[in-house]
Amino acid sequence: MGTHMSEMSDMVTRAQMIGALQVVEAVRDAIGEAPDGLPLGEMYAMLMSRMSYETFMGIIKLLTDANQITVSNHVAKRVK
Repeated sequence: MGTHMSEMSDMVTRAQMIGALQVVEAVRDAIGEAPDGLPLGEMYAMLMSRMSYETFMGIIKLLTDANQITVSNHVAKRVK
């Protein structure tokens, strides 16, 4: 039974990781769909009921560090 519980725990972890990656991808894609970029404040206002400001800014930092987006004057733009 211990192994089964461990396997269930691993599945939840994988599901959570997949969900987190999907959120990061959705934020990146939303930024990419805005031809003039997306103001960070407006984007966070749309997401604030779903995540903390720290989580949101972590996603922005991750995408910036991965050269997926740029941020200038609080406006995020997708790197082409």
